[in-house]
Amino acid sequence: MTGRRAFVGVIGVTASAVLLAGCSGVAIPGLGSSPTPTASVSANPQVKAACAAISTELQGAYSDLQTAISVAATNPAKAQKIMEKRQKSLAKVAKKLDNAQVRAQLEKLAASVQSLVDSLGEVVKDPTKVGTVTSAAGGLLQDVSSLQALCAS
Repeated sequence: MTGRRAFVGVIGVTASAVLLAGCSGVAIPGLGSSPTPTASVSANPQVKAACAAISTELQGAYSDLQTAISVAATNPAKAQKIMEKRQKSLAKVAKKLDNAQVRAQLEKLAASVQSLVDSLGEVVKDPTKVGTVTSAAGGLLQDVSSLQALCAS
């Protein structure tokens, strides 16, 4: 498998996992998921308000990830720039949150996106470094799940 094919495969698996995480039945407003009848948004009013406050940012992150995935195989540098811009936006939104729990989780998510940006940069320089994307994607998925769990608690 060529470096480009491997990269496309890793990005595709990452995309699928992130998209599935967004559809796991736990609703984070704006993450592209539809809550099932048994799912509930946080019973904690402060957490619920903070999760609602980041809804637009999460919608943008979801959209940017889809766009980055669609261009990553042919233009990993463009994918990197898309996600770099989103990382800065996530970090900026996190700083404005009043709820410490949600802010901390969003900061972790922003850090995971930065790891993905860094790994995409490595692949731009050396396509054989595709494994770094896999590692970064794992951290990103974990932080998406943690944010979902917090917003559902």
